Amino acid sequence: MKLEKSIGLAGGTAIVVGGVIGMGAYALVPAIVNKAGSAYWLSVLIALTVSLISVLPLIQISSALPIAGGGYMYASRLLSPLAGTLTSFWALIGGACSISLISVGLADYFDAYLPFHFSPHVMAMLMVASFYVFYLFGIKLLSSIQIILSVQLVLALLLYAFPVLTVNYGHIEIGMPASGNFLLAIILSMNIALGFQIIIELGEEIKEPQKNIPLALIIGSVIILIIYLLVMFAYESTHPQLPINLLDSAKPYLSHPSVRFIEVGMISAGLTSYNGAAIALPREFYSMSRDQTLPIFLSKLNHKGNPTYSVTAFFILVIIILGIGQLLDSLGIIHRFFGKEVIEFYGFMTILGIMMLTIVLSFAAFVLPKKFPLQYARAYIKFPRAVLNTFILISVIASAGMILIICSKWIVPLLYLAFTLLILFYFFWRKKKLEAEGIKIGEFFNEMGEG
Repeated sequence: MKLEKSIGLAGGTAIVVGGVIGMGAYALVPAIVNKAGSAYWLSVLIALTVSLISVLPLIQISSALPIAGGGYMYASRLLSPLAGTLTSFWALIGGACSISLISVGLADYFDAYLPFHFSPHVMAMLMVASFYVFYLFGIKLLSSIQIILSVQLVLALLLYAFPVLTVNYGHIEIGMPASGNFLLAIILSMNIALGFQIIIELGEEIKEPQKNIPLALIIGSVIILIIYLLVMFAYESTHPQLPINLLDSAKPYLSHPSVRFIEVGMISAGLTSYNGAAIALPREFYSMSRDQTLPIFLSKLNHKGNPTYSVTAFFILVIIILGIGQLLDSLGIIHRFFGKEVIEFYGFMTILGIMMLTIVLSFAAFVLPKKFPLQYARAYIKFPRAVLNTFILISVIASAGMILIICSKWIVPLLYLAFTLLILFYFFWRKKKLEAEGIKIGEFFNEMGEG
């Protein structure tokens, strides 16, 4: 039984828009403006530029080789099975940290409406467990829900931005960096510019993937850029003295029904982020299992064509990440590095995973024309070799620069080092076990993921 091709261009675009904007617009825009001051526009521009450039090599690969679980498959087939396994787990950990960030942000938001109090991590775990049920119904339903949620989210953010800008257009300040907090603002901005990569996980479930994956990325990028610029200008124009949330900054300019619609948009924002990650990232487990790098049962599909075991494994990983966060928070370790901003911890963890993924896949894109010349020649979008190599070089340099900034909070790379050592131990143990059975790890399926 194969994965069902049930996602069209609209669904793919919704996954990109919802996955990138998501809860970040609500949870992080106030913090970015507070850290960067009037240079907020520059921090967001840098983040979006880095993110968009880093996704260009992925556009080339996905247009040539549309495969489920692209992080694993591209790195394993174009580089090596070990590179594929490391890349896949880095993507999974980064994605699980992103879901953790969203969950903790939503927990803080809903806490004011509950008659009893939970710690943010406990509330986040309960939320993850509740949402898990929805992801057992299959990707076709989830894709349709993602379109509806993304449209509502975009409309809510536009409803926020236009009334505020209409009144405060002349109050917008655009300046240059004036404090050491600007680097932190860039890191936070990267968190609202990530998520483009998730579309490459769905190469076997998107109709006409060679065309629709790159088009979804291009169309989604334009929508995201416009939305973020409008929201950032609008929020900054209210000149908040403290990083108050997006909704409170707009209440003086909005009618009661508009406020309620934007509140619903906050819920849609969280759900689109959940939905995008939960649709795409379990395909990493699926691909590794299908390749026998992980136990084969994780690649089993239910009667709706949904890899239920892989979805379950991903949600378990999210719970584990939240548990680690709870432990570090209770020990005071997060407070030492990030103060009271637990969300910043998950933000740094997310970016490091995605940046390492980006560097590896950039090298994979470099060898694509030589290793798979036929697929490269037939790709719906084909960058000339010189142009592609330029994108790759910029992507690697920019991603490496972000990693150096993140390493200033050394607890984050230390955690990834611990995870990486565990992955290496597992990989070589699994390799030895399969070799005893006459199977070569990472090469059980061919380059297109077909047995």
